[in-house]
Formats: sequence, C-alpha cells, structure tokens
Amino acid sequence: MRLYDHKTMAVRYAVASNVHTPPSHLMGKCTDWRDGTVMLGALKNPSVPADFLDEIARDPWPYGVLAALAQNPSLETNTVTYLWHLNDPYLRRNCAAHPAAEEWMLEVAMNDPDPYVRAGAARNPNAPTGFTEQASRGTDPDARLCAATNPTLRDDLLSNLRHDDSNLIAKIADYTCRDRLIARIPELQDNREAQDQLLDQQWWVLTEDDPEVILALSMYGAA
Repeated sequence: MRLYDHKTMAVRYAVASNVHTPPSHLMGKCTDWRDGTVMLGALKNPSVPADFLDEIARDPWPYGVLAALAQNPSLETNTVTYLWHLNDPYLRRNCAAHPAAEEWMLEVAMNDPDPYVRAGAARNPNAPTGFTEQASRGTDPDARLCAATNPTLRDDLLSNLRHDDSNLIAKIADYTCRDRLIARIPELQDNREAQDQLLDQQWWVLTEDDPEVILALSMYGAA
C-alpha cells in the first residue's frame, strides 16, 4: 500500500508534505478533492514545481485552497503577487510573510489596517529589520509571535521574548535561542543544563573559549 493512501489521516498528510515525496505523485494530489488532507499537504510541499503551482493559483479554487498554496516556499514572485491582488485577507496575510513578496508589497503590508497582515510582514525574512524589531517590542502578540520566528531578528531581542507574557511566544523564542546558541557552540547540543545557564546571560556574544562556557560545560558533565 502506498503511504499516501494510508487509512490514517496524519500519515497521508505527512507523506504529502514530505519534500522527498516524488513531485510526479504530488502534482496529481494537489488538485484531488477526494482527500482534502493530502491535497492541502501537497499544496504546501516545496518540491512541487513552481510553474505547476502558478497554474493552480490562477484557477477558480476556494480561498481555503489558495491560502494553503500561498504558504508554499517554492512560489515565485509573480504567483505571490497574483494571490495578493485577489484581496482576500487570509491570502494577504500569507503573501505578506512569503520570502518572494516584492518590496512594495512588504511596504503596504507593514502599514495594513489588518493586524494579521502586519504580523505576516513581521515574519518575512526580507522585511526591514527595524520593522521586525519594532514588532518584537509591540503590544500585538501576533506580531511578537511572528517576529520571534523571523531568522533576522536580533539575538538580544529574541532573548527578551523568552520572558514574554504569552507562553507560546516565550516557548518559541526559547527554542530558537537554543538553536542559535548551539550553532555558535556545538558542544552544547545535548547539554540542556549548560544551555539554561548560558541563556540567562548575553549568550549571543559568547564563544566556546569564554570562561562562562567552559564553566557551564564542566559543571554539567561535558568532556
């Protein structure tokens, strides 16, 4: 039995959204209404050819289908622009966050009356750093959440979000801070206690040779 025909919905979705699933299988699933779960997973899969995704975007699909399509990182700029001009609020939110969004679109999104569109722009890695930084300090929790997932957010501002009033934002910021810390100091990979100790400091300036790092590693059993 092919896994994308598995009786379990979660399995079918996982296969459809897996980048290693052959595009030839996915392309048929992108437009197959018989299994909406597989269809939505396939629409988000970056291994689906961009020109095929553009064809789907220009067909008269319901906005729910197009909203899933708009999350596909393989979309090209012309497709993102087309979806933006459909003027659906959910599409605009996803388009504002898309890396292929044009500069003018980001400028509009950053000043959009819809707070979710502005939050989408805060998640976009190509957004001006000043805008993302402002979003991380703002009162809108959705914007702070999106800023926390933006890879361009400064380390110190991301670290501040570890103490956010929103438990979800704090958890995401903590997870991302740990990833960034480990990228700087790979020896911390499996040493959560040492990570905990260093994350309460200005970890973004630390190196593996700093006394704080050596002490944390020695205290928690690293060789």
